[in-house]
Amino acid sequence: MIRPATDCVVNPVNVQAAGNSVRPGPVSSAHSVFIALFIGGIEGLQIISQESGATGGLWSITNRLDLQNMGFVIIATFVAARFVSVGIYRLRGYDRLDAEVSTVPIASTD
Repeated sequence: MIRPATDCVVNPVNVQAAGNSVRPGPVSSAHSVFIALFIGGIEGLQIISQESGATGGLWSITNRLDLQNMGFVIIATFVAARFVSVGIYRLRGYDRLDAEVSTVPIASTD
């Protein structure tokens, strides 16, 4: 028998197996995209500055940025974003929704 994909969502066994895990959401994905675009933008500006010989203003700022040391700051932002995400998850009661779903009985399809 082939079961629909929605059975996986409401099946109490699957919910219990997941436990109280905190799922990454769109915030962590948006954060990753922002960091990637930021790093790529800085790298691009540094290359343009070096190839064209541009100096002053924005070019001086981007040339002074050391992306190796900035890695620690980037990791710290990911850790902070994770803590904020977990806090929002618990404050809004999403963890309690998981518990409610796990108690829903499933009708037999056999």
